[in-house]
Amino acid sequence: MVFAEANGTDYASRFTPDSTGYSIGYNAAQQLQLQTMTYPVTYAPGANGTGDSKTVNKEHDSALELEGALFTCLGYTQVGWSKHDGGEKDYSLNAIYEQNEALTPLPRLGGAQRLYRPHRQPGRFDGHGIEERQMDG
Repeated sequence: MVFAEANGTDYASRFTPDSTGYSIGYNAAQQLQLQTMTYPVTYAPGANGTGDSKTVNKEHDSALELEGALFTCLGYTQVGWSKHDGGEKDYSLNAIYEQNEALTPLPRLGGAQRLYRPHRQPGRFDGHGIEERQMDG
């Protein structure tokens, strides 16, 4: 078996022959440590959401299932995740995220919101001064 020498280090001297071949010898300062590369995925409530931020790590080249609804906003339902506060839906709830990069999913809110306004435009209100507006998801 031939051992290379690199950076002035004689690697052959670190191997001790045994009956089956070679086994590596090393000291604590020379241990090789391998780490899996990870990317933070930080769920944030955005300007209008209520709830606590949460961070998980996505491993390199592994799929991560995004969370379901984590945040609330009075009168709305969380229908997905957006890359931008108040932006369009980029990911569905529980979608699979496969990119090898950090992500900050923000809640995409939708559903009916009921607003109190004086009754001035017939047909637009429910007759009790309540306007109903549909938000798309």
